[in-house]
Amino acid sequence: MSADESVWALDAEILLVEDDAADALLVEEMLADGDLEPSLTWCKTLAEAQKFLSGARRPVCVLLDLHLPDTRGVEAVKQVVGCSARAAVIVVTGLAEAEAGLAAVAAGAQDYLVKGLFDPETAVRGFALTGDASFLTPYGTGRAEERRSARLLEDLLADDERLSGQLRHIEELASAWREDHAEPLIAATRRGVDGGGSEARPARSKTAFDALRARFDQQERSIDAARDRARADISRLDTARNWSFALMVSVFGLAVVAFGIVLRLTVGRPLDRLRTASEAARAGSLDERIDVDGPSDVRALAEAVEAMRRRISRELDESRAREALLAEQTEELRRSNSELEQFAYVASHDLQEPLRKVASFCQLLEKRYGEELDDRGKKYIEFAVDGAKRMQVLINDLLTFSRVGRVHDARQPVPLDR
Repeated sequence: MSADESVWALDAEILLVEDDAADALLVEEMLADGDLEPSLTWCKTLAEAQKFLSGARRPVCVLLDLHLPDTRGVEAVKQVVGCSARAAVIVVTGLAEAEAGLAAVAAGAQDYLVKGLFDPETAVRGFALTGDASFLTPYGTGRAEERRSARLLEDLLADDERLSGQLRHIEELASAWREDHAEPLIAATRRGVDGGGSEARPARSKTAFDALRARFDQQERSIDAARDRARADISRLDTARNWSFALMVSVFGLAVVAFGIVLRLTVGRPLDRLRTASEAARAGSLDERIDVDGPSDVRALAEAVEAMRRRISRELDESRAREALLAEQTEELRRSNSELEQFAYVASHDLQEPLRKVASFCQLLEKRYGEELDDRGKKYIEFAVDGAKRMQVLINDLLTFSRVGRVHDARQPVPLDR
């Protein structure tokens, strides 16, 4: 089979596994309404379906009811998939069994259909053929959906008179079909009139509804064409917008480049010169004036840096002058200290000599003439000797004090917590 060849062109076959004859007839009618003409084989039980699948004929699709006489639930799906792995298995469930359909898909089915969810004409015809009121559910929901869709389309197509006219004509045909065919057919079937289940009235209903379908298909094609035209217009607008956006981006890019060049010339270079001058000042060259041209902000910054340079240079000169004065005063203080120390040494030496003489002669006087002196005389000599010795101790202490900080500078850490 070639890649572009439809599977239905090969006299494809569908296997219907359904125990309800009415449902089987409805499926057959639905297939007959379509443009395809596949071969339909009907089996009432899973055993019959397995026997058919084991033969030479291989269906491309299996419509499987989950409620069969010999099996129920997803077990039927597993067995059918095991017998024919190449066939697409479509599960047919009731209106209240959507969860069962999902479970069947999880068990290996390709999809699931809910009985009764057909178009209004098929639903009416199914009710006429089977008398099952559940087939009328799509008919009621279809009318509500029709009204909602009509209101929506009226708003969307209000600006297009041709499409609005087609919509009104379809609404008129739908109303005529319901009044002339659907409602009388439903009423006749409910009354049990033989004409309700006959083939003539459903056939007329189908013919009228086919005309409605044709009008609807025509409107769909018109809407598709209008949609394509709108898409083409939108595409052209998108193209124009993209080109405009590209042009704007290009212009913006050129503007950014030009702005960058101007910014470099007017701001970047003055800032570079200012940076060079600042680095020179930081390196110690404080005598060179910082003079930078450029925008007002850059000039203001350069003036601030220049003011800072002048202040630092002035303070540096003052600091150097204070250091020179301090060095001079330190040298003078050192010379003065040296002279003071020399004076203290000479003075202490010169003062100690008379004191030694006084103390020596007093002691000699006491030694030679002690027997001739009374107690008061001895006491006076003792006082004179003691005063001379204490004066000598004071002079030695003064000499030691003058040497503090110069001769002895042995520093030791002292614990402060003691």
